[in-house]
Amino acid sequence: MDHLHPLELLINGKSVGTGHLYHRHWNENKTCVFEGHSFHLVFGPSDVPVTELHFSIPNMREFYGALIGDHEGQKLQDGRFFFEDENYKVIIDKALDFKEIWQALRTKGGFMITYGGHIVAKKKAFLISDMEDYSYAVAHFLYFLSGQRTAPLFLKSVQKECDQLLDVRAHDIQPYKLTYCWSDFQYFDDLSLVWLRFRALWLDKGDRDFLITLLHWYVEANAGTAYIDGSIILAQAAIELIFNWLIVEKKALLTKKAAKKLNADEKIRKLLVLLNEDKAIPARFSELAQLPNITDGPHAFVAIRNALVHADEHKRVQFLMSVKGEAKYQALKLGIAYIEASLLYILEYKGRYFHTALGQNKELI
Repeated sequence: MDHLHPLELLINGKSVGTGHLYHRHWNENKTCVFEGHSFHLVFGPSDVPVTELHFSIPNMREFYGALIGDHEGQKLQDGRFFFEDENYKVIIDKALDFKEIWQALRTKGGFMITYGGHIVAKKKAFLISDMEDYSYAVAHFLYFLSGQRTAPLFLKSVQKECDQLLDVRAHDIQPYKLTYCWSDFQYFDDLSLVWLRFRALWLDKGDRDFLITLLHWYVEANAGTAYIDGSIILAQAAIELIFNWLIVEKKALLTKKAAKKLNADEKIRKLLVLLNEDKAIPARFSELAQLPNITDGPHAFVAIRNALVHADEHKRVQFLMSVKGEAKYQALKLGIAYIEASLLYILEYKGRYFHTALGQNKELI
């Protein structure tokens, strides 16, 4: 049995995709059972153009938007938001029993569908293959909106004149974990301007790589998948990437030579000036502010990160071992707040948002 090379999967003589075969055995009914996995399967007529696809989204946090109701109009909630571009409109609806689902997730963890949505063609019909890159971009836009990994799953056509189409592809989605991000408790209606900015960056090869890498480090740090120490290191990598892409490459505020001469905390300060963000340690982060010989937020964040990475005796024994766990957590939240402020600036977001370091709502005008 070859585990490395993909096999073509046939159902009723028709190919639905490829997969890897890992195991086979005979069950109690003397039937041979094959087990494996596939990253992408398509059931139905993939060569028939469609004008609308429905999908499901697991584990996405609660947003507020336009009113929606059930098919009888009996149950209403403010749970719809959308974004659109020249070719498509994406409409996303909160599950009508969202609160019950979210409570079950908080109790049991795992995965549950919290939102549904649909992609509607605005000009002409499309093939399911046309949606591969578009749905991948939508998934990363949802990373930004929710501060965690989620994605549109089970893309299904709704045409009546022929068999329905179902596209099942694998996405890296995080199981439920309580996290906070810039979009907590926020109202969304039309996110099209932000999506258009995101889409423009996505269509550029270099900018797309920047977005994918930045969002990867952001959601991993925000979820704490590498625990606090590792997440601080991931957050610092994200901030360094933002500085080089935004300050040096896009804005050309510094040359590469001048940027190399700056310490990490100096880079963060210059970034915060552009973002109009305060460099002071928030008052609620009292343990972080109590660290010895610390001047401001960037200094505190970088001092802890450097102590984690550069393992000399002074940094690890005299400094890091004296840092309380709560101060590390506050440093991580401060770094994530810097990343979120950068994302909001880059994507030209306007409106209310939750400042995760200050613990309060602010507004970008």
